[in-house]
Amino acid sequence: MKHSLKKVLSLIVTLAMALTVLSAFSIAASAEEYVDVGGNDQTVFDKSGAKKMKSGETYKGNSGQTALSWYKITPSKSGTLKIDYTTKGDNTNLYLLDKNGDYVNRTNISVYNGSLYDTSTHHIIAYPDNKKFSAQLTFKVKKETYYLVICPGWQDLSNGGEFTLKATFPSETVQEDTADVSGTTGDILYLSTAIEEGDTLKLTAVTASSGSKVTYSSSDKSIVSVDSNGKIKAKKAGTAYITIKSGKTVIKIKVTVIGD
Repeated sequence: MKHSLKKVLSLIVTLAMALTVLSAFSIAASAEEYVDVGGNDQTVFDKSGAKKMKSGETYKGNSGQTALSWYKITPSKSGTLKIDYTTKGDNTNLYLLDKNGDYVNRTNISVYNGSLYDTSTHHIIAYPDNKKFSAQLTFKVKKETYYLVICPGWQDLSNGGEFTLKATFPSETVQEDTADVSGTTGDILYLSTAIEEGDTLKLTAVTASSGSKVTYSSSDKSIVSVDSNGKIKAKKAGTAYITIKSGKTVIKIKVTVIGD
């Protein structure tokens, strides 16, 4: 009798463990998130596969392929996100989603080539002019994670659907730049960075000799000012160039000031 009872108890424990495993599996399986992009409300929200973007850097892709292109944007504080987008595809679909997969409405769009299919503010469906569409989109963002999605749409695969993409947003990665002028002789180097209006940025020039004189100057002090120690201040929206000189070496840094 005791032996039979042990068998029954053992069976109950085994079944309980199996149910626990199945329950855990069921929970894990249901954790997959979906979003509505490109007319498909069962699109998997691919957070883990999204490529992290750096502010001010240019990225290249191909929307003529069947897979979606996912990018991750993480502002360091509230401010303005500007997206410069150019494509050669027959049409383009672009969305910005917040961390919950909800649409983020743009505050402005400037179309340079091509035209918009509709006026919806939560995405763009656009057609190119002579196989090219280019525009700048503006969004208000917070200190959280966003996801930029580019959909294949009805692309002409022979054209390739190639695109270039640049996002400018508040980012700690652009708050300190080091210009290495130690290994150059008379060359002019060009760098670029972005900064929010009202913020400061410290430029540090690294020279071959610690006694080498380094000078800083701004092409437009009304946009960006710079002192003798390389500390710049963003005064208003626009673009200016900071010139760093050390002997025969000259470095020009393009500074884009993002307005409020």
